[in-house]
Amino acid sequence: KNQQNKMANNSNNNDFIGGAIQGFLTVAIPGALKTPFTVTATLFQIGYDPANPKQHFETPSTARRGLRPSVLRMGRDMVRRHGWSSLAYASPAVVTESVISHAVKTSLHGALANSFPKPQQRKDESPVALETRRILHEITVESIELCTAAVISLPFRVLSVRIIAQLAGGEEIYNPYSLMGLKTIFEQEGLAAVFSGIVPDVVEQIALVVSTSILRRCVQHYLMPYLMPPPVEDDSVERHEQLSTFVAYNLTQEFASPFYYPFRLIRTNVIVAESPLSYGAPPFSKGLVTTLDWYKYLRTLPNHRGIFRGSGYLTTRIFG
Repeated sequence: KNQQNKMANNSNNNDFIGGAIQGFLTVAIPGALKTPFTVTATLFQIGYDPANPKQHFETPSTARRGLRPSVLRMGRDMVRRHGWSSLAYASPAVVTESVISHAVKTSLHGALANSFPKPQQRKDESPVALETRRILHEITVESIELCTAAVISLPFRVLSVRIIAQLAGGEEIYNPYSLMGLKTIFEQEGLAAVFSGIVPDVVEQIALVVSTSILRRCVQHYLMPYLMPPPVEDDSVERHEQLSTFVAYNLTQEFASPFYYPFRLIRTNVIVAESPLSYGAPPFSKGLVTTLDWYKYLRTLPNHRGIFRGSGYLTTRIFG
């Protein structure tokens, strides 16, 4: 019996290690591949102008030129100025953030599923009331998961944003291929700087959960039956369901982006504005402090330079 228990424990340990390695690879590899998009999107968000690095693209002279930056032009500019390695800037911080966020969400998902089981239909309860309770349950559970993961992984997001912002300003304060920049931020500016942008980050996660929870049901019930009718052959049902889920997810993210993306943009600007980098000082920084002040300011600019800059299809899909 002792030998059987020992073999069972060894099997569980092997399963745990195998699952951990598999989870790490499935998150770390996409995290590394999305780094170039993270670099270009962050440069968009802080207002970097490829045509004139010393000038913010919100300025009137740039606006008169009708500048509308593109992901390809931004990437091409970074390669010409800083080499191909610039597209891998902050890759350790980006990958670490992805891995930690995924690990926290995965751990909480099982615990919350046991603590907060999915609502079941009560006696004489209408379908509308049941669906409402399920939406509220989903919003509550996913908000706890995403907000907790966002707060725990936020220091690595702060580091990656500052590393990319220093690339735009031509500075070398933080090592782009190391995580030791967190130590520098903590020693020079304190714990508050390590968690800068926490308010818009949490608001973004809540806005993301609320908007996607509601829109996903609308897409699945009203849009998908017209876009992808049920298959005729029985052997293609599973494939149809997988494809329908994929299409519905991407449509939901696209429709929900106007609700949560502005807070992602504000978080990036708050992180840079509170840093010692050149993009954290005038004329790049606007001296704004609160999330509401940033939102009001960005709303005054045209969409591609204001509240939705950097929210192109590729970057939205990658980050979503």
